[in-house]
Amino acid sequence: MDIGWRRCDSISVLKFSGTDRIDFLHRLTTNNIQGLKPNSGVITTLLNVKGRLIDVLTVLEGDQFAYVLCNATKCDDVVKWFKTYIIMDDVKISKPAEVVVGLEIFGNSAPSAVSSLFESPVIDLPMSSWVESTVNGEQVVIVRVPSIFDVSYQIIASPKTIESIADTLLESDTAIPLISGEAYEHQRILMGFPVSPNELNDNYNPLESGLLHYISFTKGCYIGQEVIARLDSYNKVQRHLVGISSENTVRACSKIFFEDKEVGLVTSTSDEMHNNRHIALAYVRSEYSVDGAKVKIADSDSNTESFVDALVHQLPFAN
Repeated sequence: MDIGWRRCDSISVLKFSGTDRIDFLHRLTTNNIQGLKPNSGVITTLLNVKGRLIDVLTVLEGDQFAYVLCNATKCDDVVKWFKTYIIMDDVKISKPAEVVVGLEIFGNSAPSAVSSLFESPVIDLPMSSWVESTVNGEQVVIVRVPSIFDVSYQIIASPKTIESIADTLLESDTAIPLISGEAYEHQRILMGFPVSPNELNDNYNPLESGLLHYISFTKGCYIGQEVIARLDSYNKVQRHLVGISSENTVRACSKIFFEDKEVGLVTSTSDEMHNNRHIALAYVRSEYSVDGAKVKIADSDSNTESFVDALVHQLPFAN
């Protein structure tokens, strides 16, 4: 895709201050947080003691503070979990006085478009790094984020400022197309990109969710570290996030079977077909998560027990 944008309101911003903020985040999350310089960032995961996902976080280091981006539905849980472990640490956690929302601008032409729109050079901005700008005198945070597209920037600001930016994107002489939620969801499923709460929740660990790149195996301990290290060392990951396709409609939360054995669960579905088949994301037990495996999906909308045939696909889906 050359360029497009979408709304992404499911975001909350926490502000960590205090001299121990980076060491604290490093000790409680899975990735290596140490060594961050102002305007750099890193994506990490927050786990419970069982190694299950609480949330995927983006840590953005400032000068005397760090922003932590989390899912809006998980924000209270994230704050509560962190505060449980603040004992003697010089760490304070606060939320912005005003609600923030976001939008995402993506595609091959996004770097030049974002640089021009916000008068901020982002073309060479590394992944998870960030800059600040202003729109009508209001603060805007621009973050380079991983995406289903080649290049993507998340724009975070107050609802009023985001609406002003959206109007500019839609009404300018060189308008940027708004991508519908349905179109984005279809592309997300094709690429196998997990989101909260569908794929990222406390039923699963980051190894099952394909988030290995957000884990450091050379840093010291963190909450859930022993579980993750054991799963990785002994190849004990019990299930994997995979693609599912079927000639029939597939519904989210449907159970997946191999013969008469329950082996997985559908987590996300698309209303749009791919190669004349309905597609979905699902967690499937490791021994049945091989490409081309034949499974059956229970029709969760049926009053009687019925099943539809389906195939397992490694992600992303092949064209």
